[in-house]
Amino acid sequence: MFFKIIKILKQDGFNILYIKIKKKLYEKFKYLKYLITKEKLYNKLEFVSSKKRLLLDNNILRKNICYKTEIINIANKVLDNKLEFLGIKICETDNKIEWNKDYLNNFYWKNKYYKNIQLTDKNFKADVKIPWEISRLHHLVFIGEAYILSNNEKFVNKFVSIINDWKKNNPYKMSVNWTCAMEVAIRAVNIITSLEFFEESKSLKKEIPNINGILYKHGEFIFENLEIVDGIKSNHYLSDICGLFWIAIYFKGFNNETKKWLEFSFKEIENEMKNEVNNDGSSYEGSTSYHKLVTELFLFTAIFAKKNGYRFSKEFDNKLKLMVEFLYNISNQDNTIPLLGDNDDGRFIILSNYYSKEKYCIDYIIDLFNGYSSKNYNFIRNEKIKYYDSKFVFEENDKLEKKFFNNITQYYYGGYYILKNNRFKLLIRCGELSFRGQGAHSHNDQLSFILSIDGKEIFIDPGTYVYNSNYEMRNKFRSTCMHNTVQIENEEQNLIDFDNLFALKERTFSKKLVFNETFFSGEHYGYFKSKGIVHKRNIEIQNNILLLNDIFYDNKKYKKTINFNLAKNCCVEIINNEIIIDSKVKIVTDMEYCVDVGKFSARYGVLEDTKRITFTTKENFCSLKLKLID
Repeated sequence: MFFKIIKILKQDGFNILYIKIKKKLYEKFKYLKYLITKEKLYNKLEFVSSKKRLLLDNNILRKNICYKTEIINIANKVLDNKLEFLGIKICETDNKIEWNKDYLNNFYWKNKYYKNIQLTDKNFKADVKIPWEISRLHHLVFIGEAYILSNNEKFVNKFVSIINDWKKNNPYKMSVNWTCAMEVAIRAVNIITSLEFFEESKSLKKEIPNINGILYKHGEFIFENLEIVDGIKSNHYLSDICGLFWIAIYFKGFNNETKKWLEFSFKEIENEMKNEVNNDGSSYEGSTSYHKLVTELFLFTAIFAKKNGYRFSKEFDNKLKLMVEFLYNISNQDNTIPLLGDNDDGRFIILSNYYSKEKYCIDYIIDLFNGYSSKNYNFIRNEKIKYYDSKFVFEENDKLEKKFFNNITQYYYGGYYILKNNRFKLLIRCGELSFRGQGAHSHNDQLSFILSIDGKEIFIDPGTYVYNSNYEMRNKFRSTCMHNTVQIENEEQNLIDFDNLFALKERTFSKKLVFNETFFSGEHYGYFKSKGIVHKRNIEIQNNILLLNDIFYDNKKYKKTINFNLAKNCCVEIINNEIIIDSKVKIVTDMEYCVDVGKFSARYGVLEDTKRITFTTKENFCSLKLKLID
């Protein structure tokens, strides 16, 4: 009977189904073969890593008491299973962490073969990013930090407990936490990093073969499941190869397989700097948040490579400097970066401020880059939050000559333009969609801009909120009406496929027309095919005045809606038909307008109210003047 079914499946019309069944059977056979031949072999590996440390041997934090209380407090929370990320708080004081659970939506993924696990579905509300984020094991690092400051074995015991509990509840290739190679890679890097803190612990030594086995399986999985989707390599692929490189360095000299991992990953990291990063230093992810993550991936891995005797090319280092410089140039006065495009709060390694809600400060990146490049790029630090990442990694050197980043205001390849004077600062979006037009992490924000006055944000981007746990909200937050730009008759700039959460069909093809220090002019073609209209936007700053003109060529007098999302806690008053914001700036216009409640998401998974100003007109020339009152 079985052979009859196979014969039928081979007939015309059933070939594809036959191939799929054959592939699934082969995958399961291969996995069963692995369990029989390799599982016991790689479950525990008697191997002593020869890698050089990422972290300093005699860490300065051992001697600096001012950090001790903060670090111990964070670690004690981790001991009680109190974790915070992606807008949720976990408190499993009397229980173990449930690694396969979406704590926000109370959804569980059952353990089964990883290729048979369904991650998303618009019909059930669940966010796979939550179990993934828990399983990145960022919190292990803080247990390690507490151990080097206290030599208290309770932190070693907790580290071992977490590792073994995770292993028990996530059998190899048999849980939701084995479905994405990026997650596997970041987890492995955090295990390797946290292990360095425990090198003086005698009680941990007997656990090393078990941890070796876990790490080896991580490397094997990554190499078998490299993430290239429709020919596109993104932050996922970069995470894969960075994680593989770390694991290969850890297992350097172990066998031919790890040698293959090392050669491949080192070469590919170099290639991805060329592929993913534009010549001006902007990332082709089309997102400021993902640019920060990609910078972190390259930077930490370059530091780790250098300490282990591997150096990337001079071209690589030059682009890495441009990436850090990009973050510096777009940053707000407090060194946080404004959000444009997707944001998921992603990090590679967290060495300080685990519980901080300031996810976008770049102080630690500049500090780490200074250590890596043996330079001292000058910047004004954020006074609200102190980072000590670089103190774990580099000796302090006050003798380095001070350097200054180039003041770049035009990122043509990335599609970002900066207008500024001593009062105004605008970050304008005008360029191709992410991944050379595929649009995975892009929003419909062409010709939208973020505005700060005297260092305080006034007009903001609404953020991202969530991905696959809520299809409606995911699509809403990347839609045209949510951004500080013009929408015509409820039309989208680029078409949104409701079921495809990580793609936009590009039709804006935006281009900059004129740009200098005080004037920007650009246009996009998103409404041309459906409405025959090109949207042109001119922005000019003149001392204490900002002039905004939107120009259309529209014979049919379509309705145009212009939206502006105000920063949280901005005060709006209407006085003599003029809009007054924070008693600091007034908006003058002939257009009709209203002020209502809007939504924004400064962090992934967190939704807040703010004020929103909406202007409407049918005219072909729309003008706004923003004038500083003082």
